[in-house]
Amino acid sequence: MYARIIKILSYVLLLVGIVLSCLVLFGDVKMGQNEGVVDPLLYWAYVLVGVGLLGAIIGSIVSIIDNPKGLKKSIFTLVGVIVVIGIAYLLAPGTPAVGLVGIEPTEATLKMTDTLLNLTYILLGAAILSIIAGYIINVVRR
Repeated sequence: MYARIIKILSYVLLLVGIVLSCLVLFGDVKMGQNEGVVDPLLYWAYVLVGVGLLGAIIGSIVSIIDNPKGLKKSIFTLVGVIVVIGIAYLLAPGTPAVGLVGIEPTEATLKMTDTLLNLTYILLGAAILSIIAGYIINVVRR
């Protein structure tokens, strides 16, 4: 029953995402007048991030309740995530955007944007290295 609910919820989330994406991509919107079309897509992205975070938190709590010995592993994982985010924050320069016309973002917004970009680069690099390392390990084991 639980798996069926998750499957239906996944399809609903996917369908809403596709509809909103099509509205943005194929909508009759002129350049510079897209706030009304893009805003719902951004809010939907916030909802998806919230659902993902909520699922991760609830899943972690259930996992800890089911296996208290796994608490140590969960703490190490959490510390690792915090360290990676901290490194991304320390590497973020927060310099103003070049060629930006209009409202200037605050220094905190620039720092956060740079942090998120650095975090994306770090995680992408880690994913690529993991794929390569997994392939090499499989070749060596054979």
